[in-house]
Parts: sequence; structure tokens; C-alpha cells
Amino acid sequence: MIETTENHYEEFNVNDLNNIKMSDCKLNEGKDNQKLSELFKLKNQKYKDSGVDLPSILNEYEEEKNFKQKEIIPQFYFPKGNKYSNVSNEEYFIQIQKKIKNVFNNKPLNELEFNNVTNKCNLPKYLNGALFRKVLKFTEKKKENKVINDINESNNDETEVNNENISPNIQHHSSKKLNPKGSIKKTVPIKLIQLENKLKELKQFNLENCIIPNDSVVCYDDFMEYWESIAKDSQDIYYISFYILKNDENTDKLRNYLDYLVPSDFMVVLNDVVRYHPGLKFLINMPIFQQRYSESVIEQLFYHKPQNWNRKMTLNEYRNSNFLENLLYLQIDDDINIHRNLFSYKHFYVIYCKFWELDSDHDLLINCYSLFQYDHYSLNTLIIERIIKGYGKKTLLNELNFNHMSNDITYAEYSNTIMKNVVSDKTLKNSNIYQYQSIFHFRDFIWFMLARENKDSPEAIEYWFRCIDLDDDGYISIYEIEKFYIEQCKHMVLLHISDYWSFPDYLCNLLDMIKPKIPNKISLSDLKRSQNSTTFFNMLFDIRQYENLLKKTDYFGYFEEIWIRESVPLNSISDFFKDLKIKLRKRKLNNWEKYAEKMYDYLANEEVQNEQKNTQSKVC
Repeated sequence: MIETTENHYEEFNVNDLNNIKMSDCKLNEGKDNQKLSELFKLKNQKYKDSGVDLPSILNEYEEEKNFKQKEIIPQFYFPKGNKYSNVSNEEYFIQIQKKIKNVFNNKPLNELEFNNVTNKCNLPKYLNGALFRKVLKFTEKKKENKVINDINESNNDETEVNNENISPNIQHHSSKKLNPKGSIKKTVPIKLIQLENKLKELKQFNLENCIIPNDSVVCYDDFMEYWESIAKDSQDIYYISFYILKNDENTDKLRNYLDYLVPSDFMVVLNDVVRYHPGLKFLINMPIFQQRYSESVIEQLFYHKPQNWNRKMTLNEYRNSNFLENLLYLQIDDDINIHRNLFSYKHFYVIYCKFWELDSDHDLLINCYSLFQYDHYSLNTLIIERIIKGYGKKTLLNELNFNHMSNDITYAEYSNTIMKNVVSDKTLKNSNIYQYQSIFHFRDFIWFMLARENKDSPEAIEYWFRCIDLDDDGYISIYEIEKFYIEQCKHMVLLHISDYWSFPDYLCNLLDMIKPKIPNKISLSDLKRSQNSTTFFNMLFDIRQYENLLKKTDYFGYFEEIWIRESVPLNSISDFFKDLKIKLRKRKLNNWEKYAEKMYDYLANEEVQNEQKNTQSKVC
């Protein structure tokens, strides 16, 4: 190594001066910098200035030193959620252990007693059942893995086995031997038989369909082991609740092992809501209504999520869905209808009553003609065909088999006959429309009704765009507009609506309303950007709502607005359990919420009148 001392300045030759690097010099204090500077002055005296400015080695050293002293940029992206507290993981788990240990009090807890544990973990009380089952499943899985490991490591004396139906876990441990009589017998280690029996006992513990044994309990050690497994990466309440609900198998290998939730993962939460919420006590003895209510909540949740055609909810989508906030709101008020969110019983009641009216045989399936009756035959036959085939709800296209459809029969061929029969009040029982299979379920009807009554929402615009885009090219062209124009004109004539349009006026009106970026081609983004998407859809296929729209003036539209005051927590979700503060918020109801409020009052009054008539008839 070259030392930069005064006694050795003259000993440097040309090669030494040119090959000096910062790593070859001992620079500990400011004096070393001064010596190095003098060294390069000596170098400059031996060479004439070339006129070209070269970077100084000393400046490079200073830049490197300053770079190391710069502060590191703090982390700003947290894929698993930002921590709400600044405590370390070790401090966090010490705090949790103190809280939870007092609750367990050295004894196992059943599901009802486990509520205190859920509360101490700052989770909604309606996640209690999900957390309790997840700890049980975690414990049983751990026991099962231990049994399987013991089986694989077992090498005991062998015994004969007459039963050929031994499990795959010990199948490879069996061997065939020739007994004295000359017949072949299977033999396995004795310990394997004992462990196999234990494994069968564990298999009897089944958490499917949210059912667990009544005597199931959770101990402190098992809970803490499970809690540390999910909270070690993040104490974010969204992250923790997401993995409490998530099935262990729900990981998309094609998307970088992305975890997701499916509709069935939410059933355990909805079971707790319908069982324990004070506003739903009247459904205790009505399991069918409980099931339909749960389906309604889950379908509304997935309808409103981004990319709703995908039945997989990621962590970010779960965070933005407000499901956890709505679950917390249920703890504030006993009235489940006070918040107009997806848990509202009013919304479910309106949807189910409308479905029940159309489902005449009450088999929970709706065919084309049944859906055609919705709102006094408001929708034309072409849009009904697209809805029934599942184009609005994109996931149905891969689930349904349309081989039963006859190639020589189309809905369009029967549109005139159907409408003439409707206008003349004739029965359609002999119509060939009944040859089509009923494929519209209650959960599909939920999507249809939400989209129909609130056409200006982003989800509804996507729903109807998929139905109108006949050739699936991503645009609504003049070809599709002409197809719907023909169907709509037939519809208007047969309903005795004489003021129908000419096609040039009809087309120009639609294009002027939307103002597409590409002439004569309307994209999904054009519809979302426009404020006239509702009128656009009504002109294409919904004649009743189009008529209602024509009758409205600006003053009437303002008069129709409904504003409500609702209570919402003032705290953030992290401080919800610490010091709950409530504030009143003024909010304008959207079209679906207004429709549900009005229709619920109408149906409730109708039910009261029917009860009064029945009472009077009995008295008479």
C-alpha cells in the first residue's frame, strides 16, 4: 500500500502518480486530505495543463463520503398495510399477551366466551366466529401434520393387515409377505395403525359449512401461536381480518401467488350477523330467509368491488370495499336499517319481494318470460336475451352451457308474438319461449336489479355495456345501436307508444349525448365520462324509465332528491375501540337507495292492508 508521507513525495514515478486510487490511501483525518492535495499539486507540476477538465479524485472521495451520510428515505409503500402504532413486533406481542392471558385465566374458552378475546384484539364482534374457527382449524392442522410426520418416521415391528383400504399416508410403508400357507398378506408397522386411527379421529373434525362441534374450545397457547403467525408481518386490522377470513387454498399461482377471498369465505361472518344482531332476531326461525339475506349481502359486496366480473377479492379490494367499516357500524346501532349499506334489511326485502313476484313457481329460477314481466314489461326482448345469457355478469359466460339452445329458434323471432299476447292479455304458456332453460338465479337477479335501478353507477355502466356490445369488440357501434333501435321500436308500437323516433334522429341524439372520442364508436370510458349514460341506456332498451325521464323537469329532479342524516364514527378504524365518537353526516341517496326506500314503504303498506283484509274476512 502507498503511504502519503512527506519523505516519499520525490520517490513517486509517473506510473505511481497515475495509478493512485482512493482505496490505496490511508485517509483517516483531515490531515490526510491535505497531504493528498499536496501530492496532486506535485503531479500537476510534472505535467502541463492539457486544457481538459478531468474529475478530481478528491472530489469523488468527498461525494462518496457525503452520499453515505445522507438519510435513508423512509418506507412509503406497505403492501401488507401500514402499522397504526410505532411499537415493535416484540412490544406489540407483549401487550397482546397481557390482555389475552387475563381473558383465558388458565382455562380454555368456548365460542361464546371467546368474544372477549376478539374484543381485546380490536376486531369487530361479528368476526368472533371466523376467528374462533380459524384457530380451531390451525390447531387441528398442526395435530394432523404431527401425525403424518410420525407416520413417515415410524419403523416399528410389522403386523398383518386384512383391510385393503388403508390410507395413502401409510400405503408406501406396507409390504407383501408370503405366509406359511402360501398366500400373500399385507403388513405394516404396528405404530402406523395406531397413528392412522388418530388421524381418522382428526378427520372427523370438519369446519365445512361453518359447523363445529358444540364442545369445541380454544386454549391460550394455541391462540397465541396462531395470532403470531398472522400478525408478525403487520398489525393492520385490514390485513389481519383478511387472513382470518381467507381459506388457506385461496392463492392465485398465476398472479405471483396473490392471496384472495371468495364469496364463501364471508358466509361465517354473515352467519354471526343473522344469529346475533338485535335487528335480525325475527329471522331466527326462518333459515331460508337467513340464507337469502346472506347471499344478498355477499352479492352486493362483490358487485360493488372493482373488476366485479372476477369473483376473487384481493387485499387491496377488500380494503377499499368498506366491508370492515360496515361491520363495525353494526355494533353502533341495533337498527340494522339505519345505515343504507349492504347490510340493510330494507334492500334485501325489496330485492327478494321483486324476485318472488317474478318467480311464479318459486323454484328460485327465472326464465326469459318471467324476467320480461319486470316493471310492466319495460325492457325489450333483445336486452332480456343478453341478460339471461349472462353477458352482464361476465362470470356466467364460463359457467353456463348453452348447448341446450336450439339453433333454429331465437328470441327475436318471438318478440312480436310475445308482445301481441301481452297487450291482448293472452297467456304465453304455449309459447316456445318456455323451451329455454331457466338459468337466472336469485344471486344473478341481485346484480340485474342493482344495475337497472342505478344505471349511472360505474358497476351498472359496465354491466349494461357488456350486454349491449353484441360482437364483444369493446365498442358500441352503429350496428348495435340499429339492432336495439329495431327492438325498441317494436316495443313502443306494441305498447301503444306512438311517439317513436326515426333512426337518423335516434342515432344523432345518442351520439350527441355521449360525444365519443372515436366518431360513431362508443367505448366504455366514453359512457363513464358522460353524464347522460342513464338516458342513453333508457333509449336503447328501457322504455318505462325513458318515459319517466321525459316527464321530469329540472325543478322536479331537484324536488325528487332525498337527503338523510346518518351517524358515523368520528374515529379512524384503528381507534374505533378506544374512545368511540359519533358525528352526524348529511348524505344524498343514490337512485338505488331512493328506489329501495320508496318500494319498501309501498310493500310494507301493502302487506298491512292484506293482513287487515284477512282479519276482516275471518270476522265476517
